[in-house]
Amino acid sequence: MDPTVATAFYPLSGSDPDPFEEARIADSKACLAASKSRIAASEERIARYHETMNTGVLATLKFEIVPIRILPDKLLTSIFRCAIGAEYGASDRVRRVLDLSQVCKLWRTLALQNPDLWTTQLPIKYKSSADKPYSAEYVAMTKVYQERSAPLPIAFDCIHRNTILPALADVLLSAAPRWHELSVTGHHSMVQAIVALPPDTFRELRSAQLDMREPLHRLSSSAFVSASQLREVSLNFVDHPQSYGLGPLMPWLQLTCLTLHRLPLHYALSIVVQCTHLEKVSIQTLPHDDESVIPARKVTTLSQLRKLDITLSARHVEPWFRQVTFPNLETLEISHCGKGEGWDDDLRIRVWGQAGLAVFLSFLRRTPNIECFSLTSCNLEPQQLHDILVHCPALTKLTLFACGYCINDDPLGALEYSQNDVVHLVPRLRKLLLGGVNELSGNFNENKLLSMIRSRWWTPAALQTLPAPPPVAVWETIEIEPYEHAEWEPSAEFQNEIKRLNSEGLDIYA
Repeated sequence: MDPTVATAFYPLSGSDPDPFEEARIADSKACLAASKSRIAASEERIARYHETMNTGVLATLKFEIVPIRILPDKLLTSIFRCAIGAEYGASDRVRRVLDLSQVCKLWRTLALQNPDLWTTQLPIKYKSSADKPYSAEYVAMTKVYQERSAPLPIAFDCIHRNTILPALADVLLSAAPRWHELSVTGHHSMVQAIVALPPDTFRELRSAQLDMREPLHRLSSSAFVSASQLREVSLNFVDHPQSYGLGPLMPWLQLTCLTLHRLPLHYALSIVVQCTHLEKVSIQTLPHDDESVIPARKVTTLSQLRKLDITLSARHVEPWFRQVTFPNLETLEISHCGKGEGWDDDLRIRVWGQAGLAVFLSFLRRTPNIECFSLTSCNLEPQQLHDILVHCPALTKLTLFACGYCINDDPLGALEYSQNDVVHLVPRLRKLLLGGVNELSGNFNENKLLSMIRSRWWTPAALQTLPAPPPVAVWETIEIEPYEHAEWEPSAEFQNEIKRLNSEGLDIYA
């Protein structure tokens, strides 16, 4: 046997023990004995402190030897951040950081030295109910929390259904120069106080969301107007005042994202035309306001707008799209409103007339880059839908929700690809969503829909066999969503074909 191997395995092979190994064993036994002696001495000292009731010294000794005591401050602070946790709500976060700061002097010092522990990208929500009014202690803790987070920016989210005590309002407003996000919902007096703040208050403010009420219909705000970093604004007009007359409320020229809810169309238009740097806008108009008061004006071009989401009645299509042009618009979402925020049974407010369609087609000719187009609750005729798609050559995604009257065999046939066609409708279309498919009952044929889908679908292997790429895009996603209580139920043959296409790699659901 090799001597090296025999030495390594001598306890098993029965060979003579190595004298050097015996020395190592002896040394280990001596160390073990010394350790036992030190443990015994430590236990004796602890017992002595117990006998003398010197619990302070005992606690200090125990604290000095715990593993977390020897961690570097930076690592301990990182552990604090994990313990606070970004996944928790704002109130839980406050409670956790307060608990950490009260463990010991060291932890309190570290907590106070790191203001980022006291603020977060999550909104800081100050809310209460009638049966839980704000206490003096709550006001004091709010002040402490804001002071300890200085000088970092604060996301301020105020949700209220009752009166804010003046003492709490003063504390909240004292941190206004540090707000970088602002949202006030359901509290009129707080909005009034914020609007009345002096100029140059909002040095850090980047986004603002406010509920507006009728008493504010002639307001102006030098604080918001002078907010040089403000880019995103959302205004929700809770009541339905008959007249607005908005003054210099916001720095409209510098905004890139704007949301206006429950505002008469002519006032929404008067605001939008001032926002020449908008990239994204969402508008919800009142369904029954009088469009005749919209003054005639020249067409306004917003060259940076990329997304428009607008909810309006059909009779507002013509006055709105007549006066605006968005040459670089990529996403257009149109929803038709009824009484309040949803839809109603009055189909007249959802039916586009020929004048409205003509103006909209003219708008599309000035807006040639639309890639995503969505219509919700729109009672277009099939031919009108066809005319719209003709003017969307760059379209890649089409969504039709609750628009059953305009979907029948005619537009489905027009979408079907044929090698014999010289011009192909929406040749870049890759994604199709047909939602709320209840009204399709009796208006279209399942086989026609499947034929249209198959005509624009090739597996990767099939594409390789083609002499040239097809002039229309290959489907990526198709969704067909019926109403919960839909009259139309897909047949077994239809469902089997959907499963087959899915197995070929098409992302299709029905």
